[in-house]
Amino acid sequence: MNGGYVISKQQYKGFVSKQDLIGVKWVGNKATVMFFSLNKQKVSVEIMDPKTNIKVLEQQKKPLYDLEVKANGILKQNIDNLDMEKIEKKVEIKIKQDILKTLETGEKINTDLFNISEKAYRYHVNKWDNKIINSFDKTSINNIKVNIHIEHSENYKR
Repeated sequence: MNGGYVISKQQYKGFVSKQDLIGVKWVGNKATVMFFSLNKQKVSVEIMDPKTNIKVLEQQKKPLYDLEVKANGILKQNIDNLDMEKIEKKVEIKIKQDILKTLETGEKINTDLFNISEKAYRYHVNKWDNKIINSFDKTSINNIKVNIHIEHSENYKR
């Protein structure tokens, strides 16, 4: 697969490449195991069962959302012997960048690629009307918090 065709509100929005959809795997809650590499640092981490919690902030004129991604990982490779906390922070930053990239791509074609606004529609439909809920863009995200905990590392021989 090299990407996907996007249909939103029963209208064709365009083709989005696989590279631009990279954040979907972190927010979708469907993946069980993903391998993740920080190429320059020669580190490889296996991320297991990422869980995303989307919270709708109601005290606003339009719905705002907090995204929280939590996952555990196993360190598969650490050639440069980086500190575990440093690796966790770098992985968290990379995942947040992936999510932001997909948000920006969705904003370019005027659609919610993560289907985040569905939470406001489903649980807070009396607070805002559909037009306000569907006006989702990158500014609708109040905060993105990523919390990765690397449980242990696997030993390997060269």
